[in-house]
Amino acid sequence: MKKLFLIITILQIYSICYSQKKIVNDTTVVLENDIYNNFKASSQNYGSAITIPFDSLSNNRIKILNYVEITKIADSLFDKKNYSSALRLYIIAFKNNMDKGQVLHRFRTAICYSKLEEVDNSFLQLFRIAEKGNYYNYFEIENETTFAILKKDKQRWQRLISIIKKNALRLEEKYSSEIQDENQ
Repeated sequence: MKKLFLIITILQIYSICYSQKKIVNDTTVVLENDIYNNFKASSQNYGSAITIPFDSLSNNRIKILNYVEITKIADSLFDKKNYSSALRLYIIAFKNNMDKGQVLHRFRTAICYSKLEEVDNSFLQLFRIAEKGNYYNYFEIENETTFAILKKDKQRWQRLISIIKKNALRLEEKYSSEIQDENQ
């Protein structure tokens, strides 16, 4: 019996040492360029660092994440239709990145809010990408079925669509003038 107790104790000590060693090795920082042209995704965590459990088997192991890593997890949750969890991670990613976010992530945050019937917050995200991100894809926003709840607020919806259409016109004019300059 004493041998069994000794073996179990040694295994517990080994597992504790192994998990503590992994904490250092699991901390990574990844720098990737933003593919949506809003800003360069930062590899730094501004303000407080975000920590998320590294796996479900051990509470001892954590990984410090940056904007890119957090949004990858949020995108995965979004794709699995786990909107409330995805929303929480998108918000954390924005906060830790000086309140900056890619248009795609803001758009998905608006969808999450809409799915949770938080109309005001959904509009807040959509106006942000329309005004600051120069969002121009009128057809995408009109065809997003999740936004049916937002369309009930006709005044805000029309104002949003108006901004998006103006962005699309500006983009069209820009490319038209560039094409004309090339032809001359």
